[in-house]
Amino acid sequence: VHGPPGAAYVYRRNIFGVWHELQRLTHSNPCLGEYCYGDRFGTSVSVSGNTMMIGARGAVGDEINGIQSGAVYVFELNNGTWVEQQKLNPCPCTPIYPGSTRSGNNFGYDISIEGDTAVVTAPFIGAGGDGSVYLYERTDGVWIRQQNFTPIDGANSYYFGVRAKKII
Repeated sequence: VHGPPGAAYVYRRNIFGVWHELQRLTHSNPCLGEYCYGDRFGTSVSVSGNTMMIGARGAVGDEINGIQSGAVYVFELNNGTWVEQQKLNPCPCTPIYPGSTRSGNNFGYDISIEGDTAVVTAPFIGAGGDGSVYLYERTDGVWIRQQNFTPIDGANSYYFGVRAKKII
């Protein structure tokens, strides 16, 4: 089953309590090929100040990350308009090609951002759905992965990282 690329919408409530759409957000890498199953762009969103991260947990990766590996798109508010700044991908640990059983990591399943720190989850990454949580920090305007966390005992099917909570 093929699905269309997703979208996220920005709304603002006016002084009369009525909500109005301000902007429709899409990303720069929509899937339009044979291995498109719907990128699920917009199923996770986190905002901190003038930065918004939007997950696309079904986004097609590449020959390294695999189909439905997922991605997170970083938007910055610039003069009242949200503009895409960066794309975050899961760790390219091993080559994965279309049709591989290692695809479907769902990177971007959930996101939590606060200031210059963000957490991105990938609950289905790993041989048996162990899951992983990625920690990013923004340095000089660029989000850089600092560390990733996995279940300490390495047991399968934990789906570690289904939810990201507020960063302390």
